Amino acid sequence: MDFHFASQLLQSGGTVVFHDLWMRSLILVREYIRQNRPDFQEIHLDSPNMVAFKRIDVDRRDGMVFREFYTYKGWLKYHINRLAWENRTWLGKAILRVKRFRRAR
Repeated sequence: MDFHFASQLLQSGGTVVFHDLWMRSLILVREYIRQNRPDFQEIHLDSPNMVAFKRIDVDRRDGMVFREFYTYKGWLKYHINRLAWENRTWLGKAILRVKRFRRAR
């Protein structure tokens, strides 16, 4: 809902920033914008926990356009990451070690 109302207030050139990308809801908002809002362009940030989108145009579509953004791949990635964040099981600890190793390279 926050993005819906923010997008109505933003003019071209305006930016909306989201943080806490570990949350499933924000992962879905990011994918929704990527798939369904050609009037926004993602801005690369150095933080893996934040994402920004810049309004580059006005959305002139009639509102009946929708592309699926919820995928099994996204669901699986979220749950694999959740195991690493919780760090309680042997699998979660192993995933966390792999993620740390990849970041260190």
